[in-house]
Amino acid sequence: MNAKAEKIARILGKTTFKDFRQGFSTRLALDADSDADIKHALGVSQRMTGAMAVYALETHYASTLLHEHHLRRAWDALRGEPKRSSDYPIRRLGCSLAIREHAGLKLSQKELKEWAWILHTNYEAIETSVRASGTWLDDITGRATVAFINAMKEQREKRD
Repeated sequence: MNAKAEKIARILGKTTFKDFRQGFSTRLALDADSDADIKHALGVSQRMTGAMAVYALETHYASTLLHEHHLRRAWDALRGEPKRSSDYPIRRLGCSLAIREHAGLKLSQKELKEWAWILHTNYEAIETSVRASGTWLDDITGRATVAFINAMKEQREKRD
């Protein structure tokens, strides 16, 4: 297991099997960077893209569910739909499942069908909800990733 990935995971209060650096860039390996540099870059990313974007980035790259509650609430607020609507539980479940997938947990079609049965709805409704939330998570993670990479490059330029 990569020692740096473990350091980043410990910053978030957990251990991980997934390297935080996967997916950033082959030109931006973070092995030589300190925890302080990484934390600084995360802070810059948060100022540029918002807390939810950084929460999504950390969820994805550190395989953590630490921020699930905040991400679910942000998705709810973004949707702005009434809580009393009949599809509200489906939207909430879809978001929760999308966050888990974003953290690296793979969901099977069988599991989604089981959730559909539990909520007494069709599979397509759950799948649509998961896809919508997942698209949002991917979008904000992408923005935070770009900001993070740029902040790390700036840190390196200052150091060099």
